Amino acid sequence: MFRSTLLAAALLGALAATAQTATPDPALATDPRWVWDLTRLYPSDAAWDSERQAFAAEVGKLAAAKGTLAKDAATLRAVLDQQSAAWLRLQRLWVYASTQLSTDSRSRQNQERSQQMGSLWGRTSAAVAWTNPEIQALGAAKVEDFLRAEPGLKRH
Repeated sequence: MFRSTLLAAALLGALAATAQTATPDPALATDPRWVWDLTRLYPSDAAWDSERQAFAAEVGKLAAAKGTLAKDAATLRAVLDQQSAAWLRLQRLWVYASTQLSTDSRSRQNQERSQQMGSLWGRTSAAVAWTNPEIQALGAAKVEDFLRAEPGLKRH
């Protein structure tokens, strides 16, 4: 009994060591069956990078609306629509980068893309962090008035 337990433990240890040191088949990284087709998101890495840079240049505009939400319902909706569109763009960029990384996490370029997106996500979050507190400061009665005046706000 002791001998079979010892043998099983040794076998499991050997398998674990092999699994940790095994290198993936390089052919899998180039075989189209195992690589994501991301051309529906961006036709090329260059197109992705161009969109990332354009988005990064516009992040500051999200903070520019701070202090305007109490103006009227149309302003609130415009700001929330702008933020919604920004989050959709950011998520599209994120999916491209994270999917590339999942295809080959050893690639320096894929790692860099992922890090760039982490940074951009943080900058975007900081640029809109004022929104919820500002909406809460409006008070329930004013928010209800805005919802009646601008039915499109209900989707936010």
